[in-house]
Amino acid sequence: MWNSQRILVTGAGGFLGRALCARLTTLGAQVHGSQRQRRVPSGVQAHPLPKTGPTGPALNALITTLRPTVVFHLGSPVDPDRSPQRFEEMQQGVLATSDAVAQACLANHIRLVHVGTCEVYGDGPKPFREDQALRPVSPYSAAKAAADLWVQTLMRTQGLQASIARPFLSYGPGQRSGALVPSAIRAALAGAPFAMTLGTQTRELNYVSDMAHALTLVAGPAALGQTLNLCCGQEHTVREIVEHIYRLAHADPALVQVGALPQRVGESQRFFGDSSRIQALGYQPQVSLDQGLLACIQAARA
Repeated sequence: MWNSQRILVTGAGGFLGRALCARLTTLGAQVHGSQRQRRVPSGVQAHPLPKTGPTGPALNALITTLRPTVVFHLGSPVDPDRSPQRFEEMQQGVLATSDAVAQACLANHIRLVHVGTCEVYGDGPKPFREDQALRPVSPYSAAKAAADLWVQTLMRTQGLQASIARPFLSYGPGQRSGALVPSAIRAALAGAPFAMTLGTQTRELNYVSDMAHALTLVAGPAALGQTLNLCCGQEHTVREIVEHIYRLAHADPALVQVGALPQRVGESQRFFGDSSRIQALGYQPQVSLDQGLLACIQAARA
């Protein structure tokens, strides 16, 4: 379905956006990417957005002019700050932009893959299921939850052709340096100590190319109208992840300083999703945890 199709990826310069562009290009699509700060990948036709201020009007105009077959809307600020004062910023950057993209897709009869976040589940019961009540815990996740609900409303009442994807924690080469996996790899390769909490909290890790593949499935006809978790559902403790990184990097796991940092206030102790819906579309992760971590280690060495 992708060969020679014109596709727009908003947020094409981001971590997941770059992987999605690479996947779509491999499938033969004509990939266009909007960018604000980060450059889009090579081979993708770039469409710069305003560096400051709202991006919604520019994206609406771009979609109306370009008229792609599918829009993958990934462009969004990401901020875990729980201060209520951040809501106005998130309302503009997340909700208003999502509305502009959805309205343009609706008016031009364009298929939309609206990319939300697993953060909307907040402190709800685990494993997170797509049909459970949303319990956001920050302005960012609240704005994302509102955007999901608005897209669902437009699907139900106006006939918007869309699906909603909720990616879980992704990792891979090129991930921002402050995240858990690259931080631990950097310390392990340096033979340096790694200070951490007790690490009893669990997380799932999804290799970024697998997540890009899952996103393409969400654009298929079988996913129309659905909300889908993009996840593997396999939880690991943070301590297990870090110590395993040290072993794969041939560093001494005794350098991992378990309990050196206090637990973060309000941090979820278990965070993983139910993958039943995306698996029903034929999704199976292709990169094992060992393969993915080794790829990250090799990239960091290079």
